[in-house]
Amino acid sequence: MRVRLATLGDLSAIAKIHVDSWRTTYRGMMPDAVLDNLSEERSLKRWTERLAQSPADGSWIYVVEDDRDQVVGFVHGGIPIEPIEGYESQLYAIYLFQSAQGSGLGRALFSAFVDQLIVAGYRSMALWVLRENHPARRFYERMGGVTLDEKNFVMYETELIEVGYGWTNLTRIRPSTLNFTG
Repeated sequence: MRVRLATLGDLSAIAKIHVDSWRTTYRGMMPDAVLDNLSEERSLKRWTERLAQSPADGSWIYVVEDDRDQVVGFVHGGIPIEPIEGYESQLYAIYLFQSAQGSGLGRALFSAFVDQLIVAGYRSMALWVLRENHPARRFYERMGGVTLDEKNFVMYETELIEVGYGWTNLTRIRPSTLNFTG
């Protein structure tokens, strides 16, 4: 396993992971028509734009490779998309292929991202997750996240509720002992 900063060569894998993860994770939480209409091509375009802006825009994208050197997950985050009172940074997204979940690779991505934030001088982090996404919520709670708040929003004409999680002191999250390049 290896966690490293994403490169242009990772974009197709990131787009595929993004679409596949949404379809497997959000089925039953979002309309099937929305999930079935997701496109790796559109996802690739969005992730190409995001990688071109990172880290100049204050964000980072890391990928994790499995034992076969295949990219199976990614994390993206940086400065808050919208201000979150008391929190300097935000984890925007962390996705893995369903087959890679529960293997420790998500923890590796999370740890590498937190390490990057600490190196960049950030002390705190928040994120938003769908309230119905119980596996992700349990993961964030195991990583020490504290529930902050809930908010309603509309996505694809569907009203959803997100739960905020926060970490006020990133140095209290155990430092990564993983071999990653950044």
